[in-house]
Amino acid sequence: MEQENPGMPRDDDTPQPKLPDDAPLYKSHKTVRALQITGVQQDPMDLASVNVKLGNRPEAVNLTGGILARYTPRVGDYLVEYEDGYVSISPQKNFEDGYSLIESED
Repeated sequence: MEQENPGMPRDDDTPQPKLPDDAPLYKSHKTVRALQITGVQQDPMDLASVNVKLGNRPEAVNLTGGILARYTPRVGDYLVEYEDGYVSISPQKNFEDGYSLIESED
């Protein structure tokens, strides 16, 4: 199965690889920390930072080349940290379709 280069900028019209219809199905059950991306800055050295908002406090987060090689972030996507410390970018629709906010008990 041929896959597109995940480091290339995303284009919604780009054909995506298709897994066979009989491939096993999985359901997410992970607990993650995530912040929605409110801005993206890319510099000429192919590094980037994303702006996120935590409550009313804006934050800038620098991204490593490894994250950018897997995915090009867009405003609205999510910066996600998994329980094992792995950090990635999740497209907005995929994240919102797969996760629900855990409300604080405070």
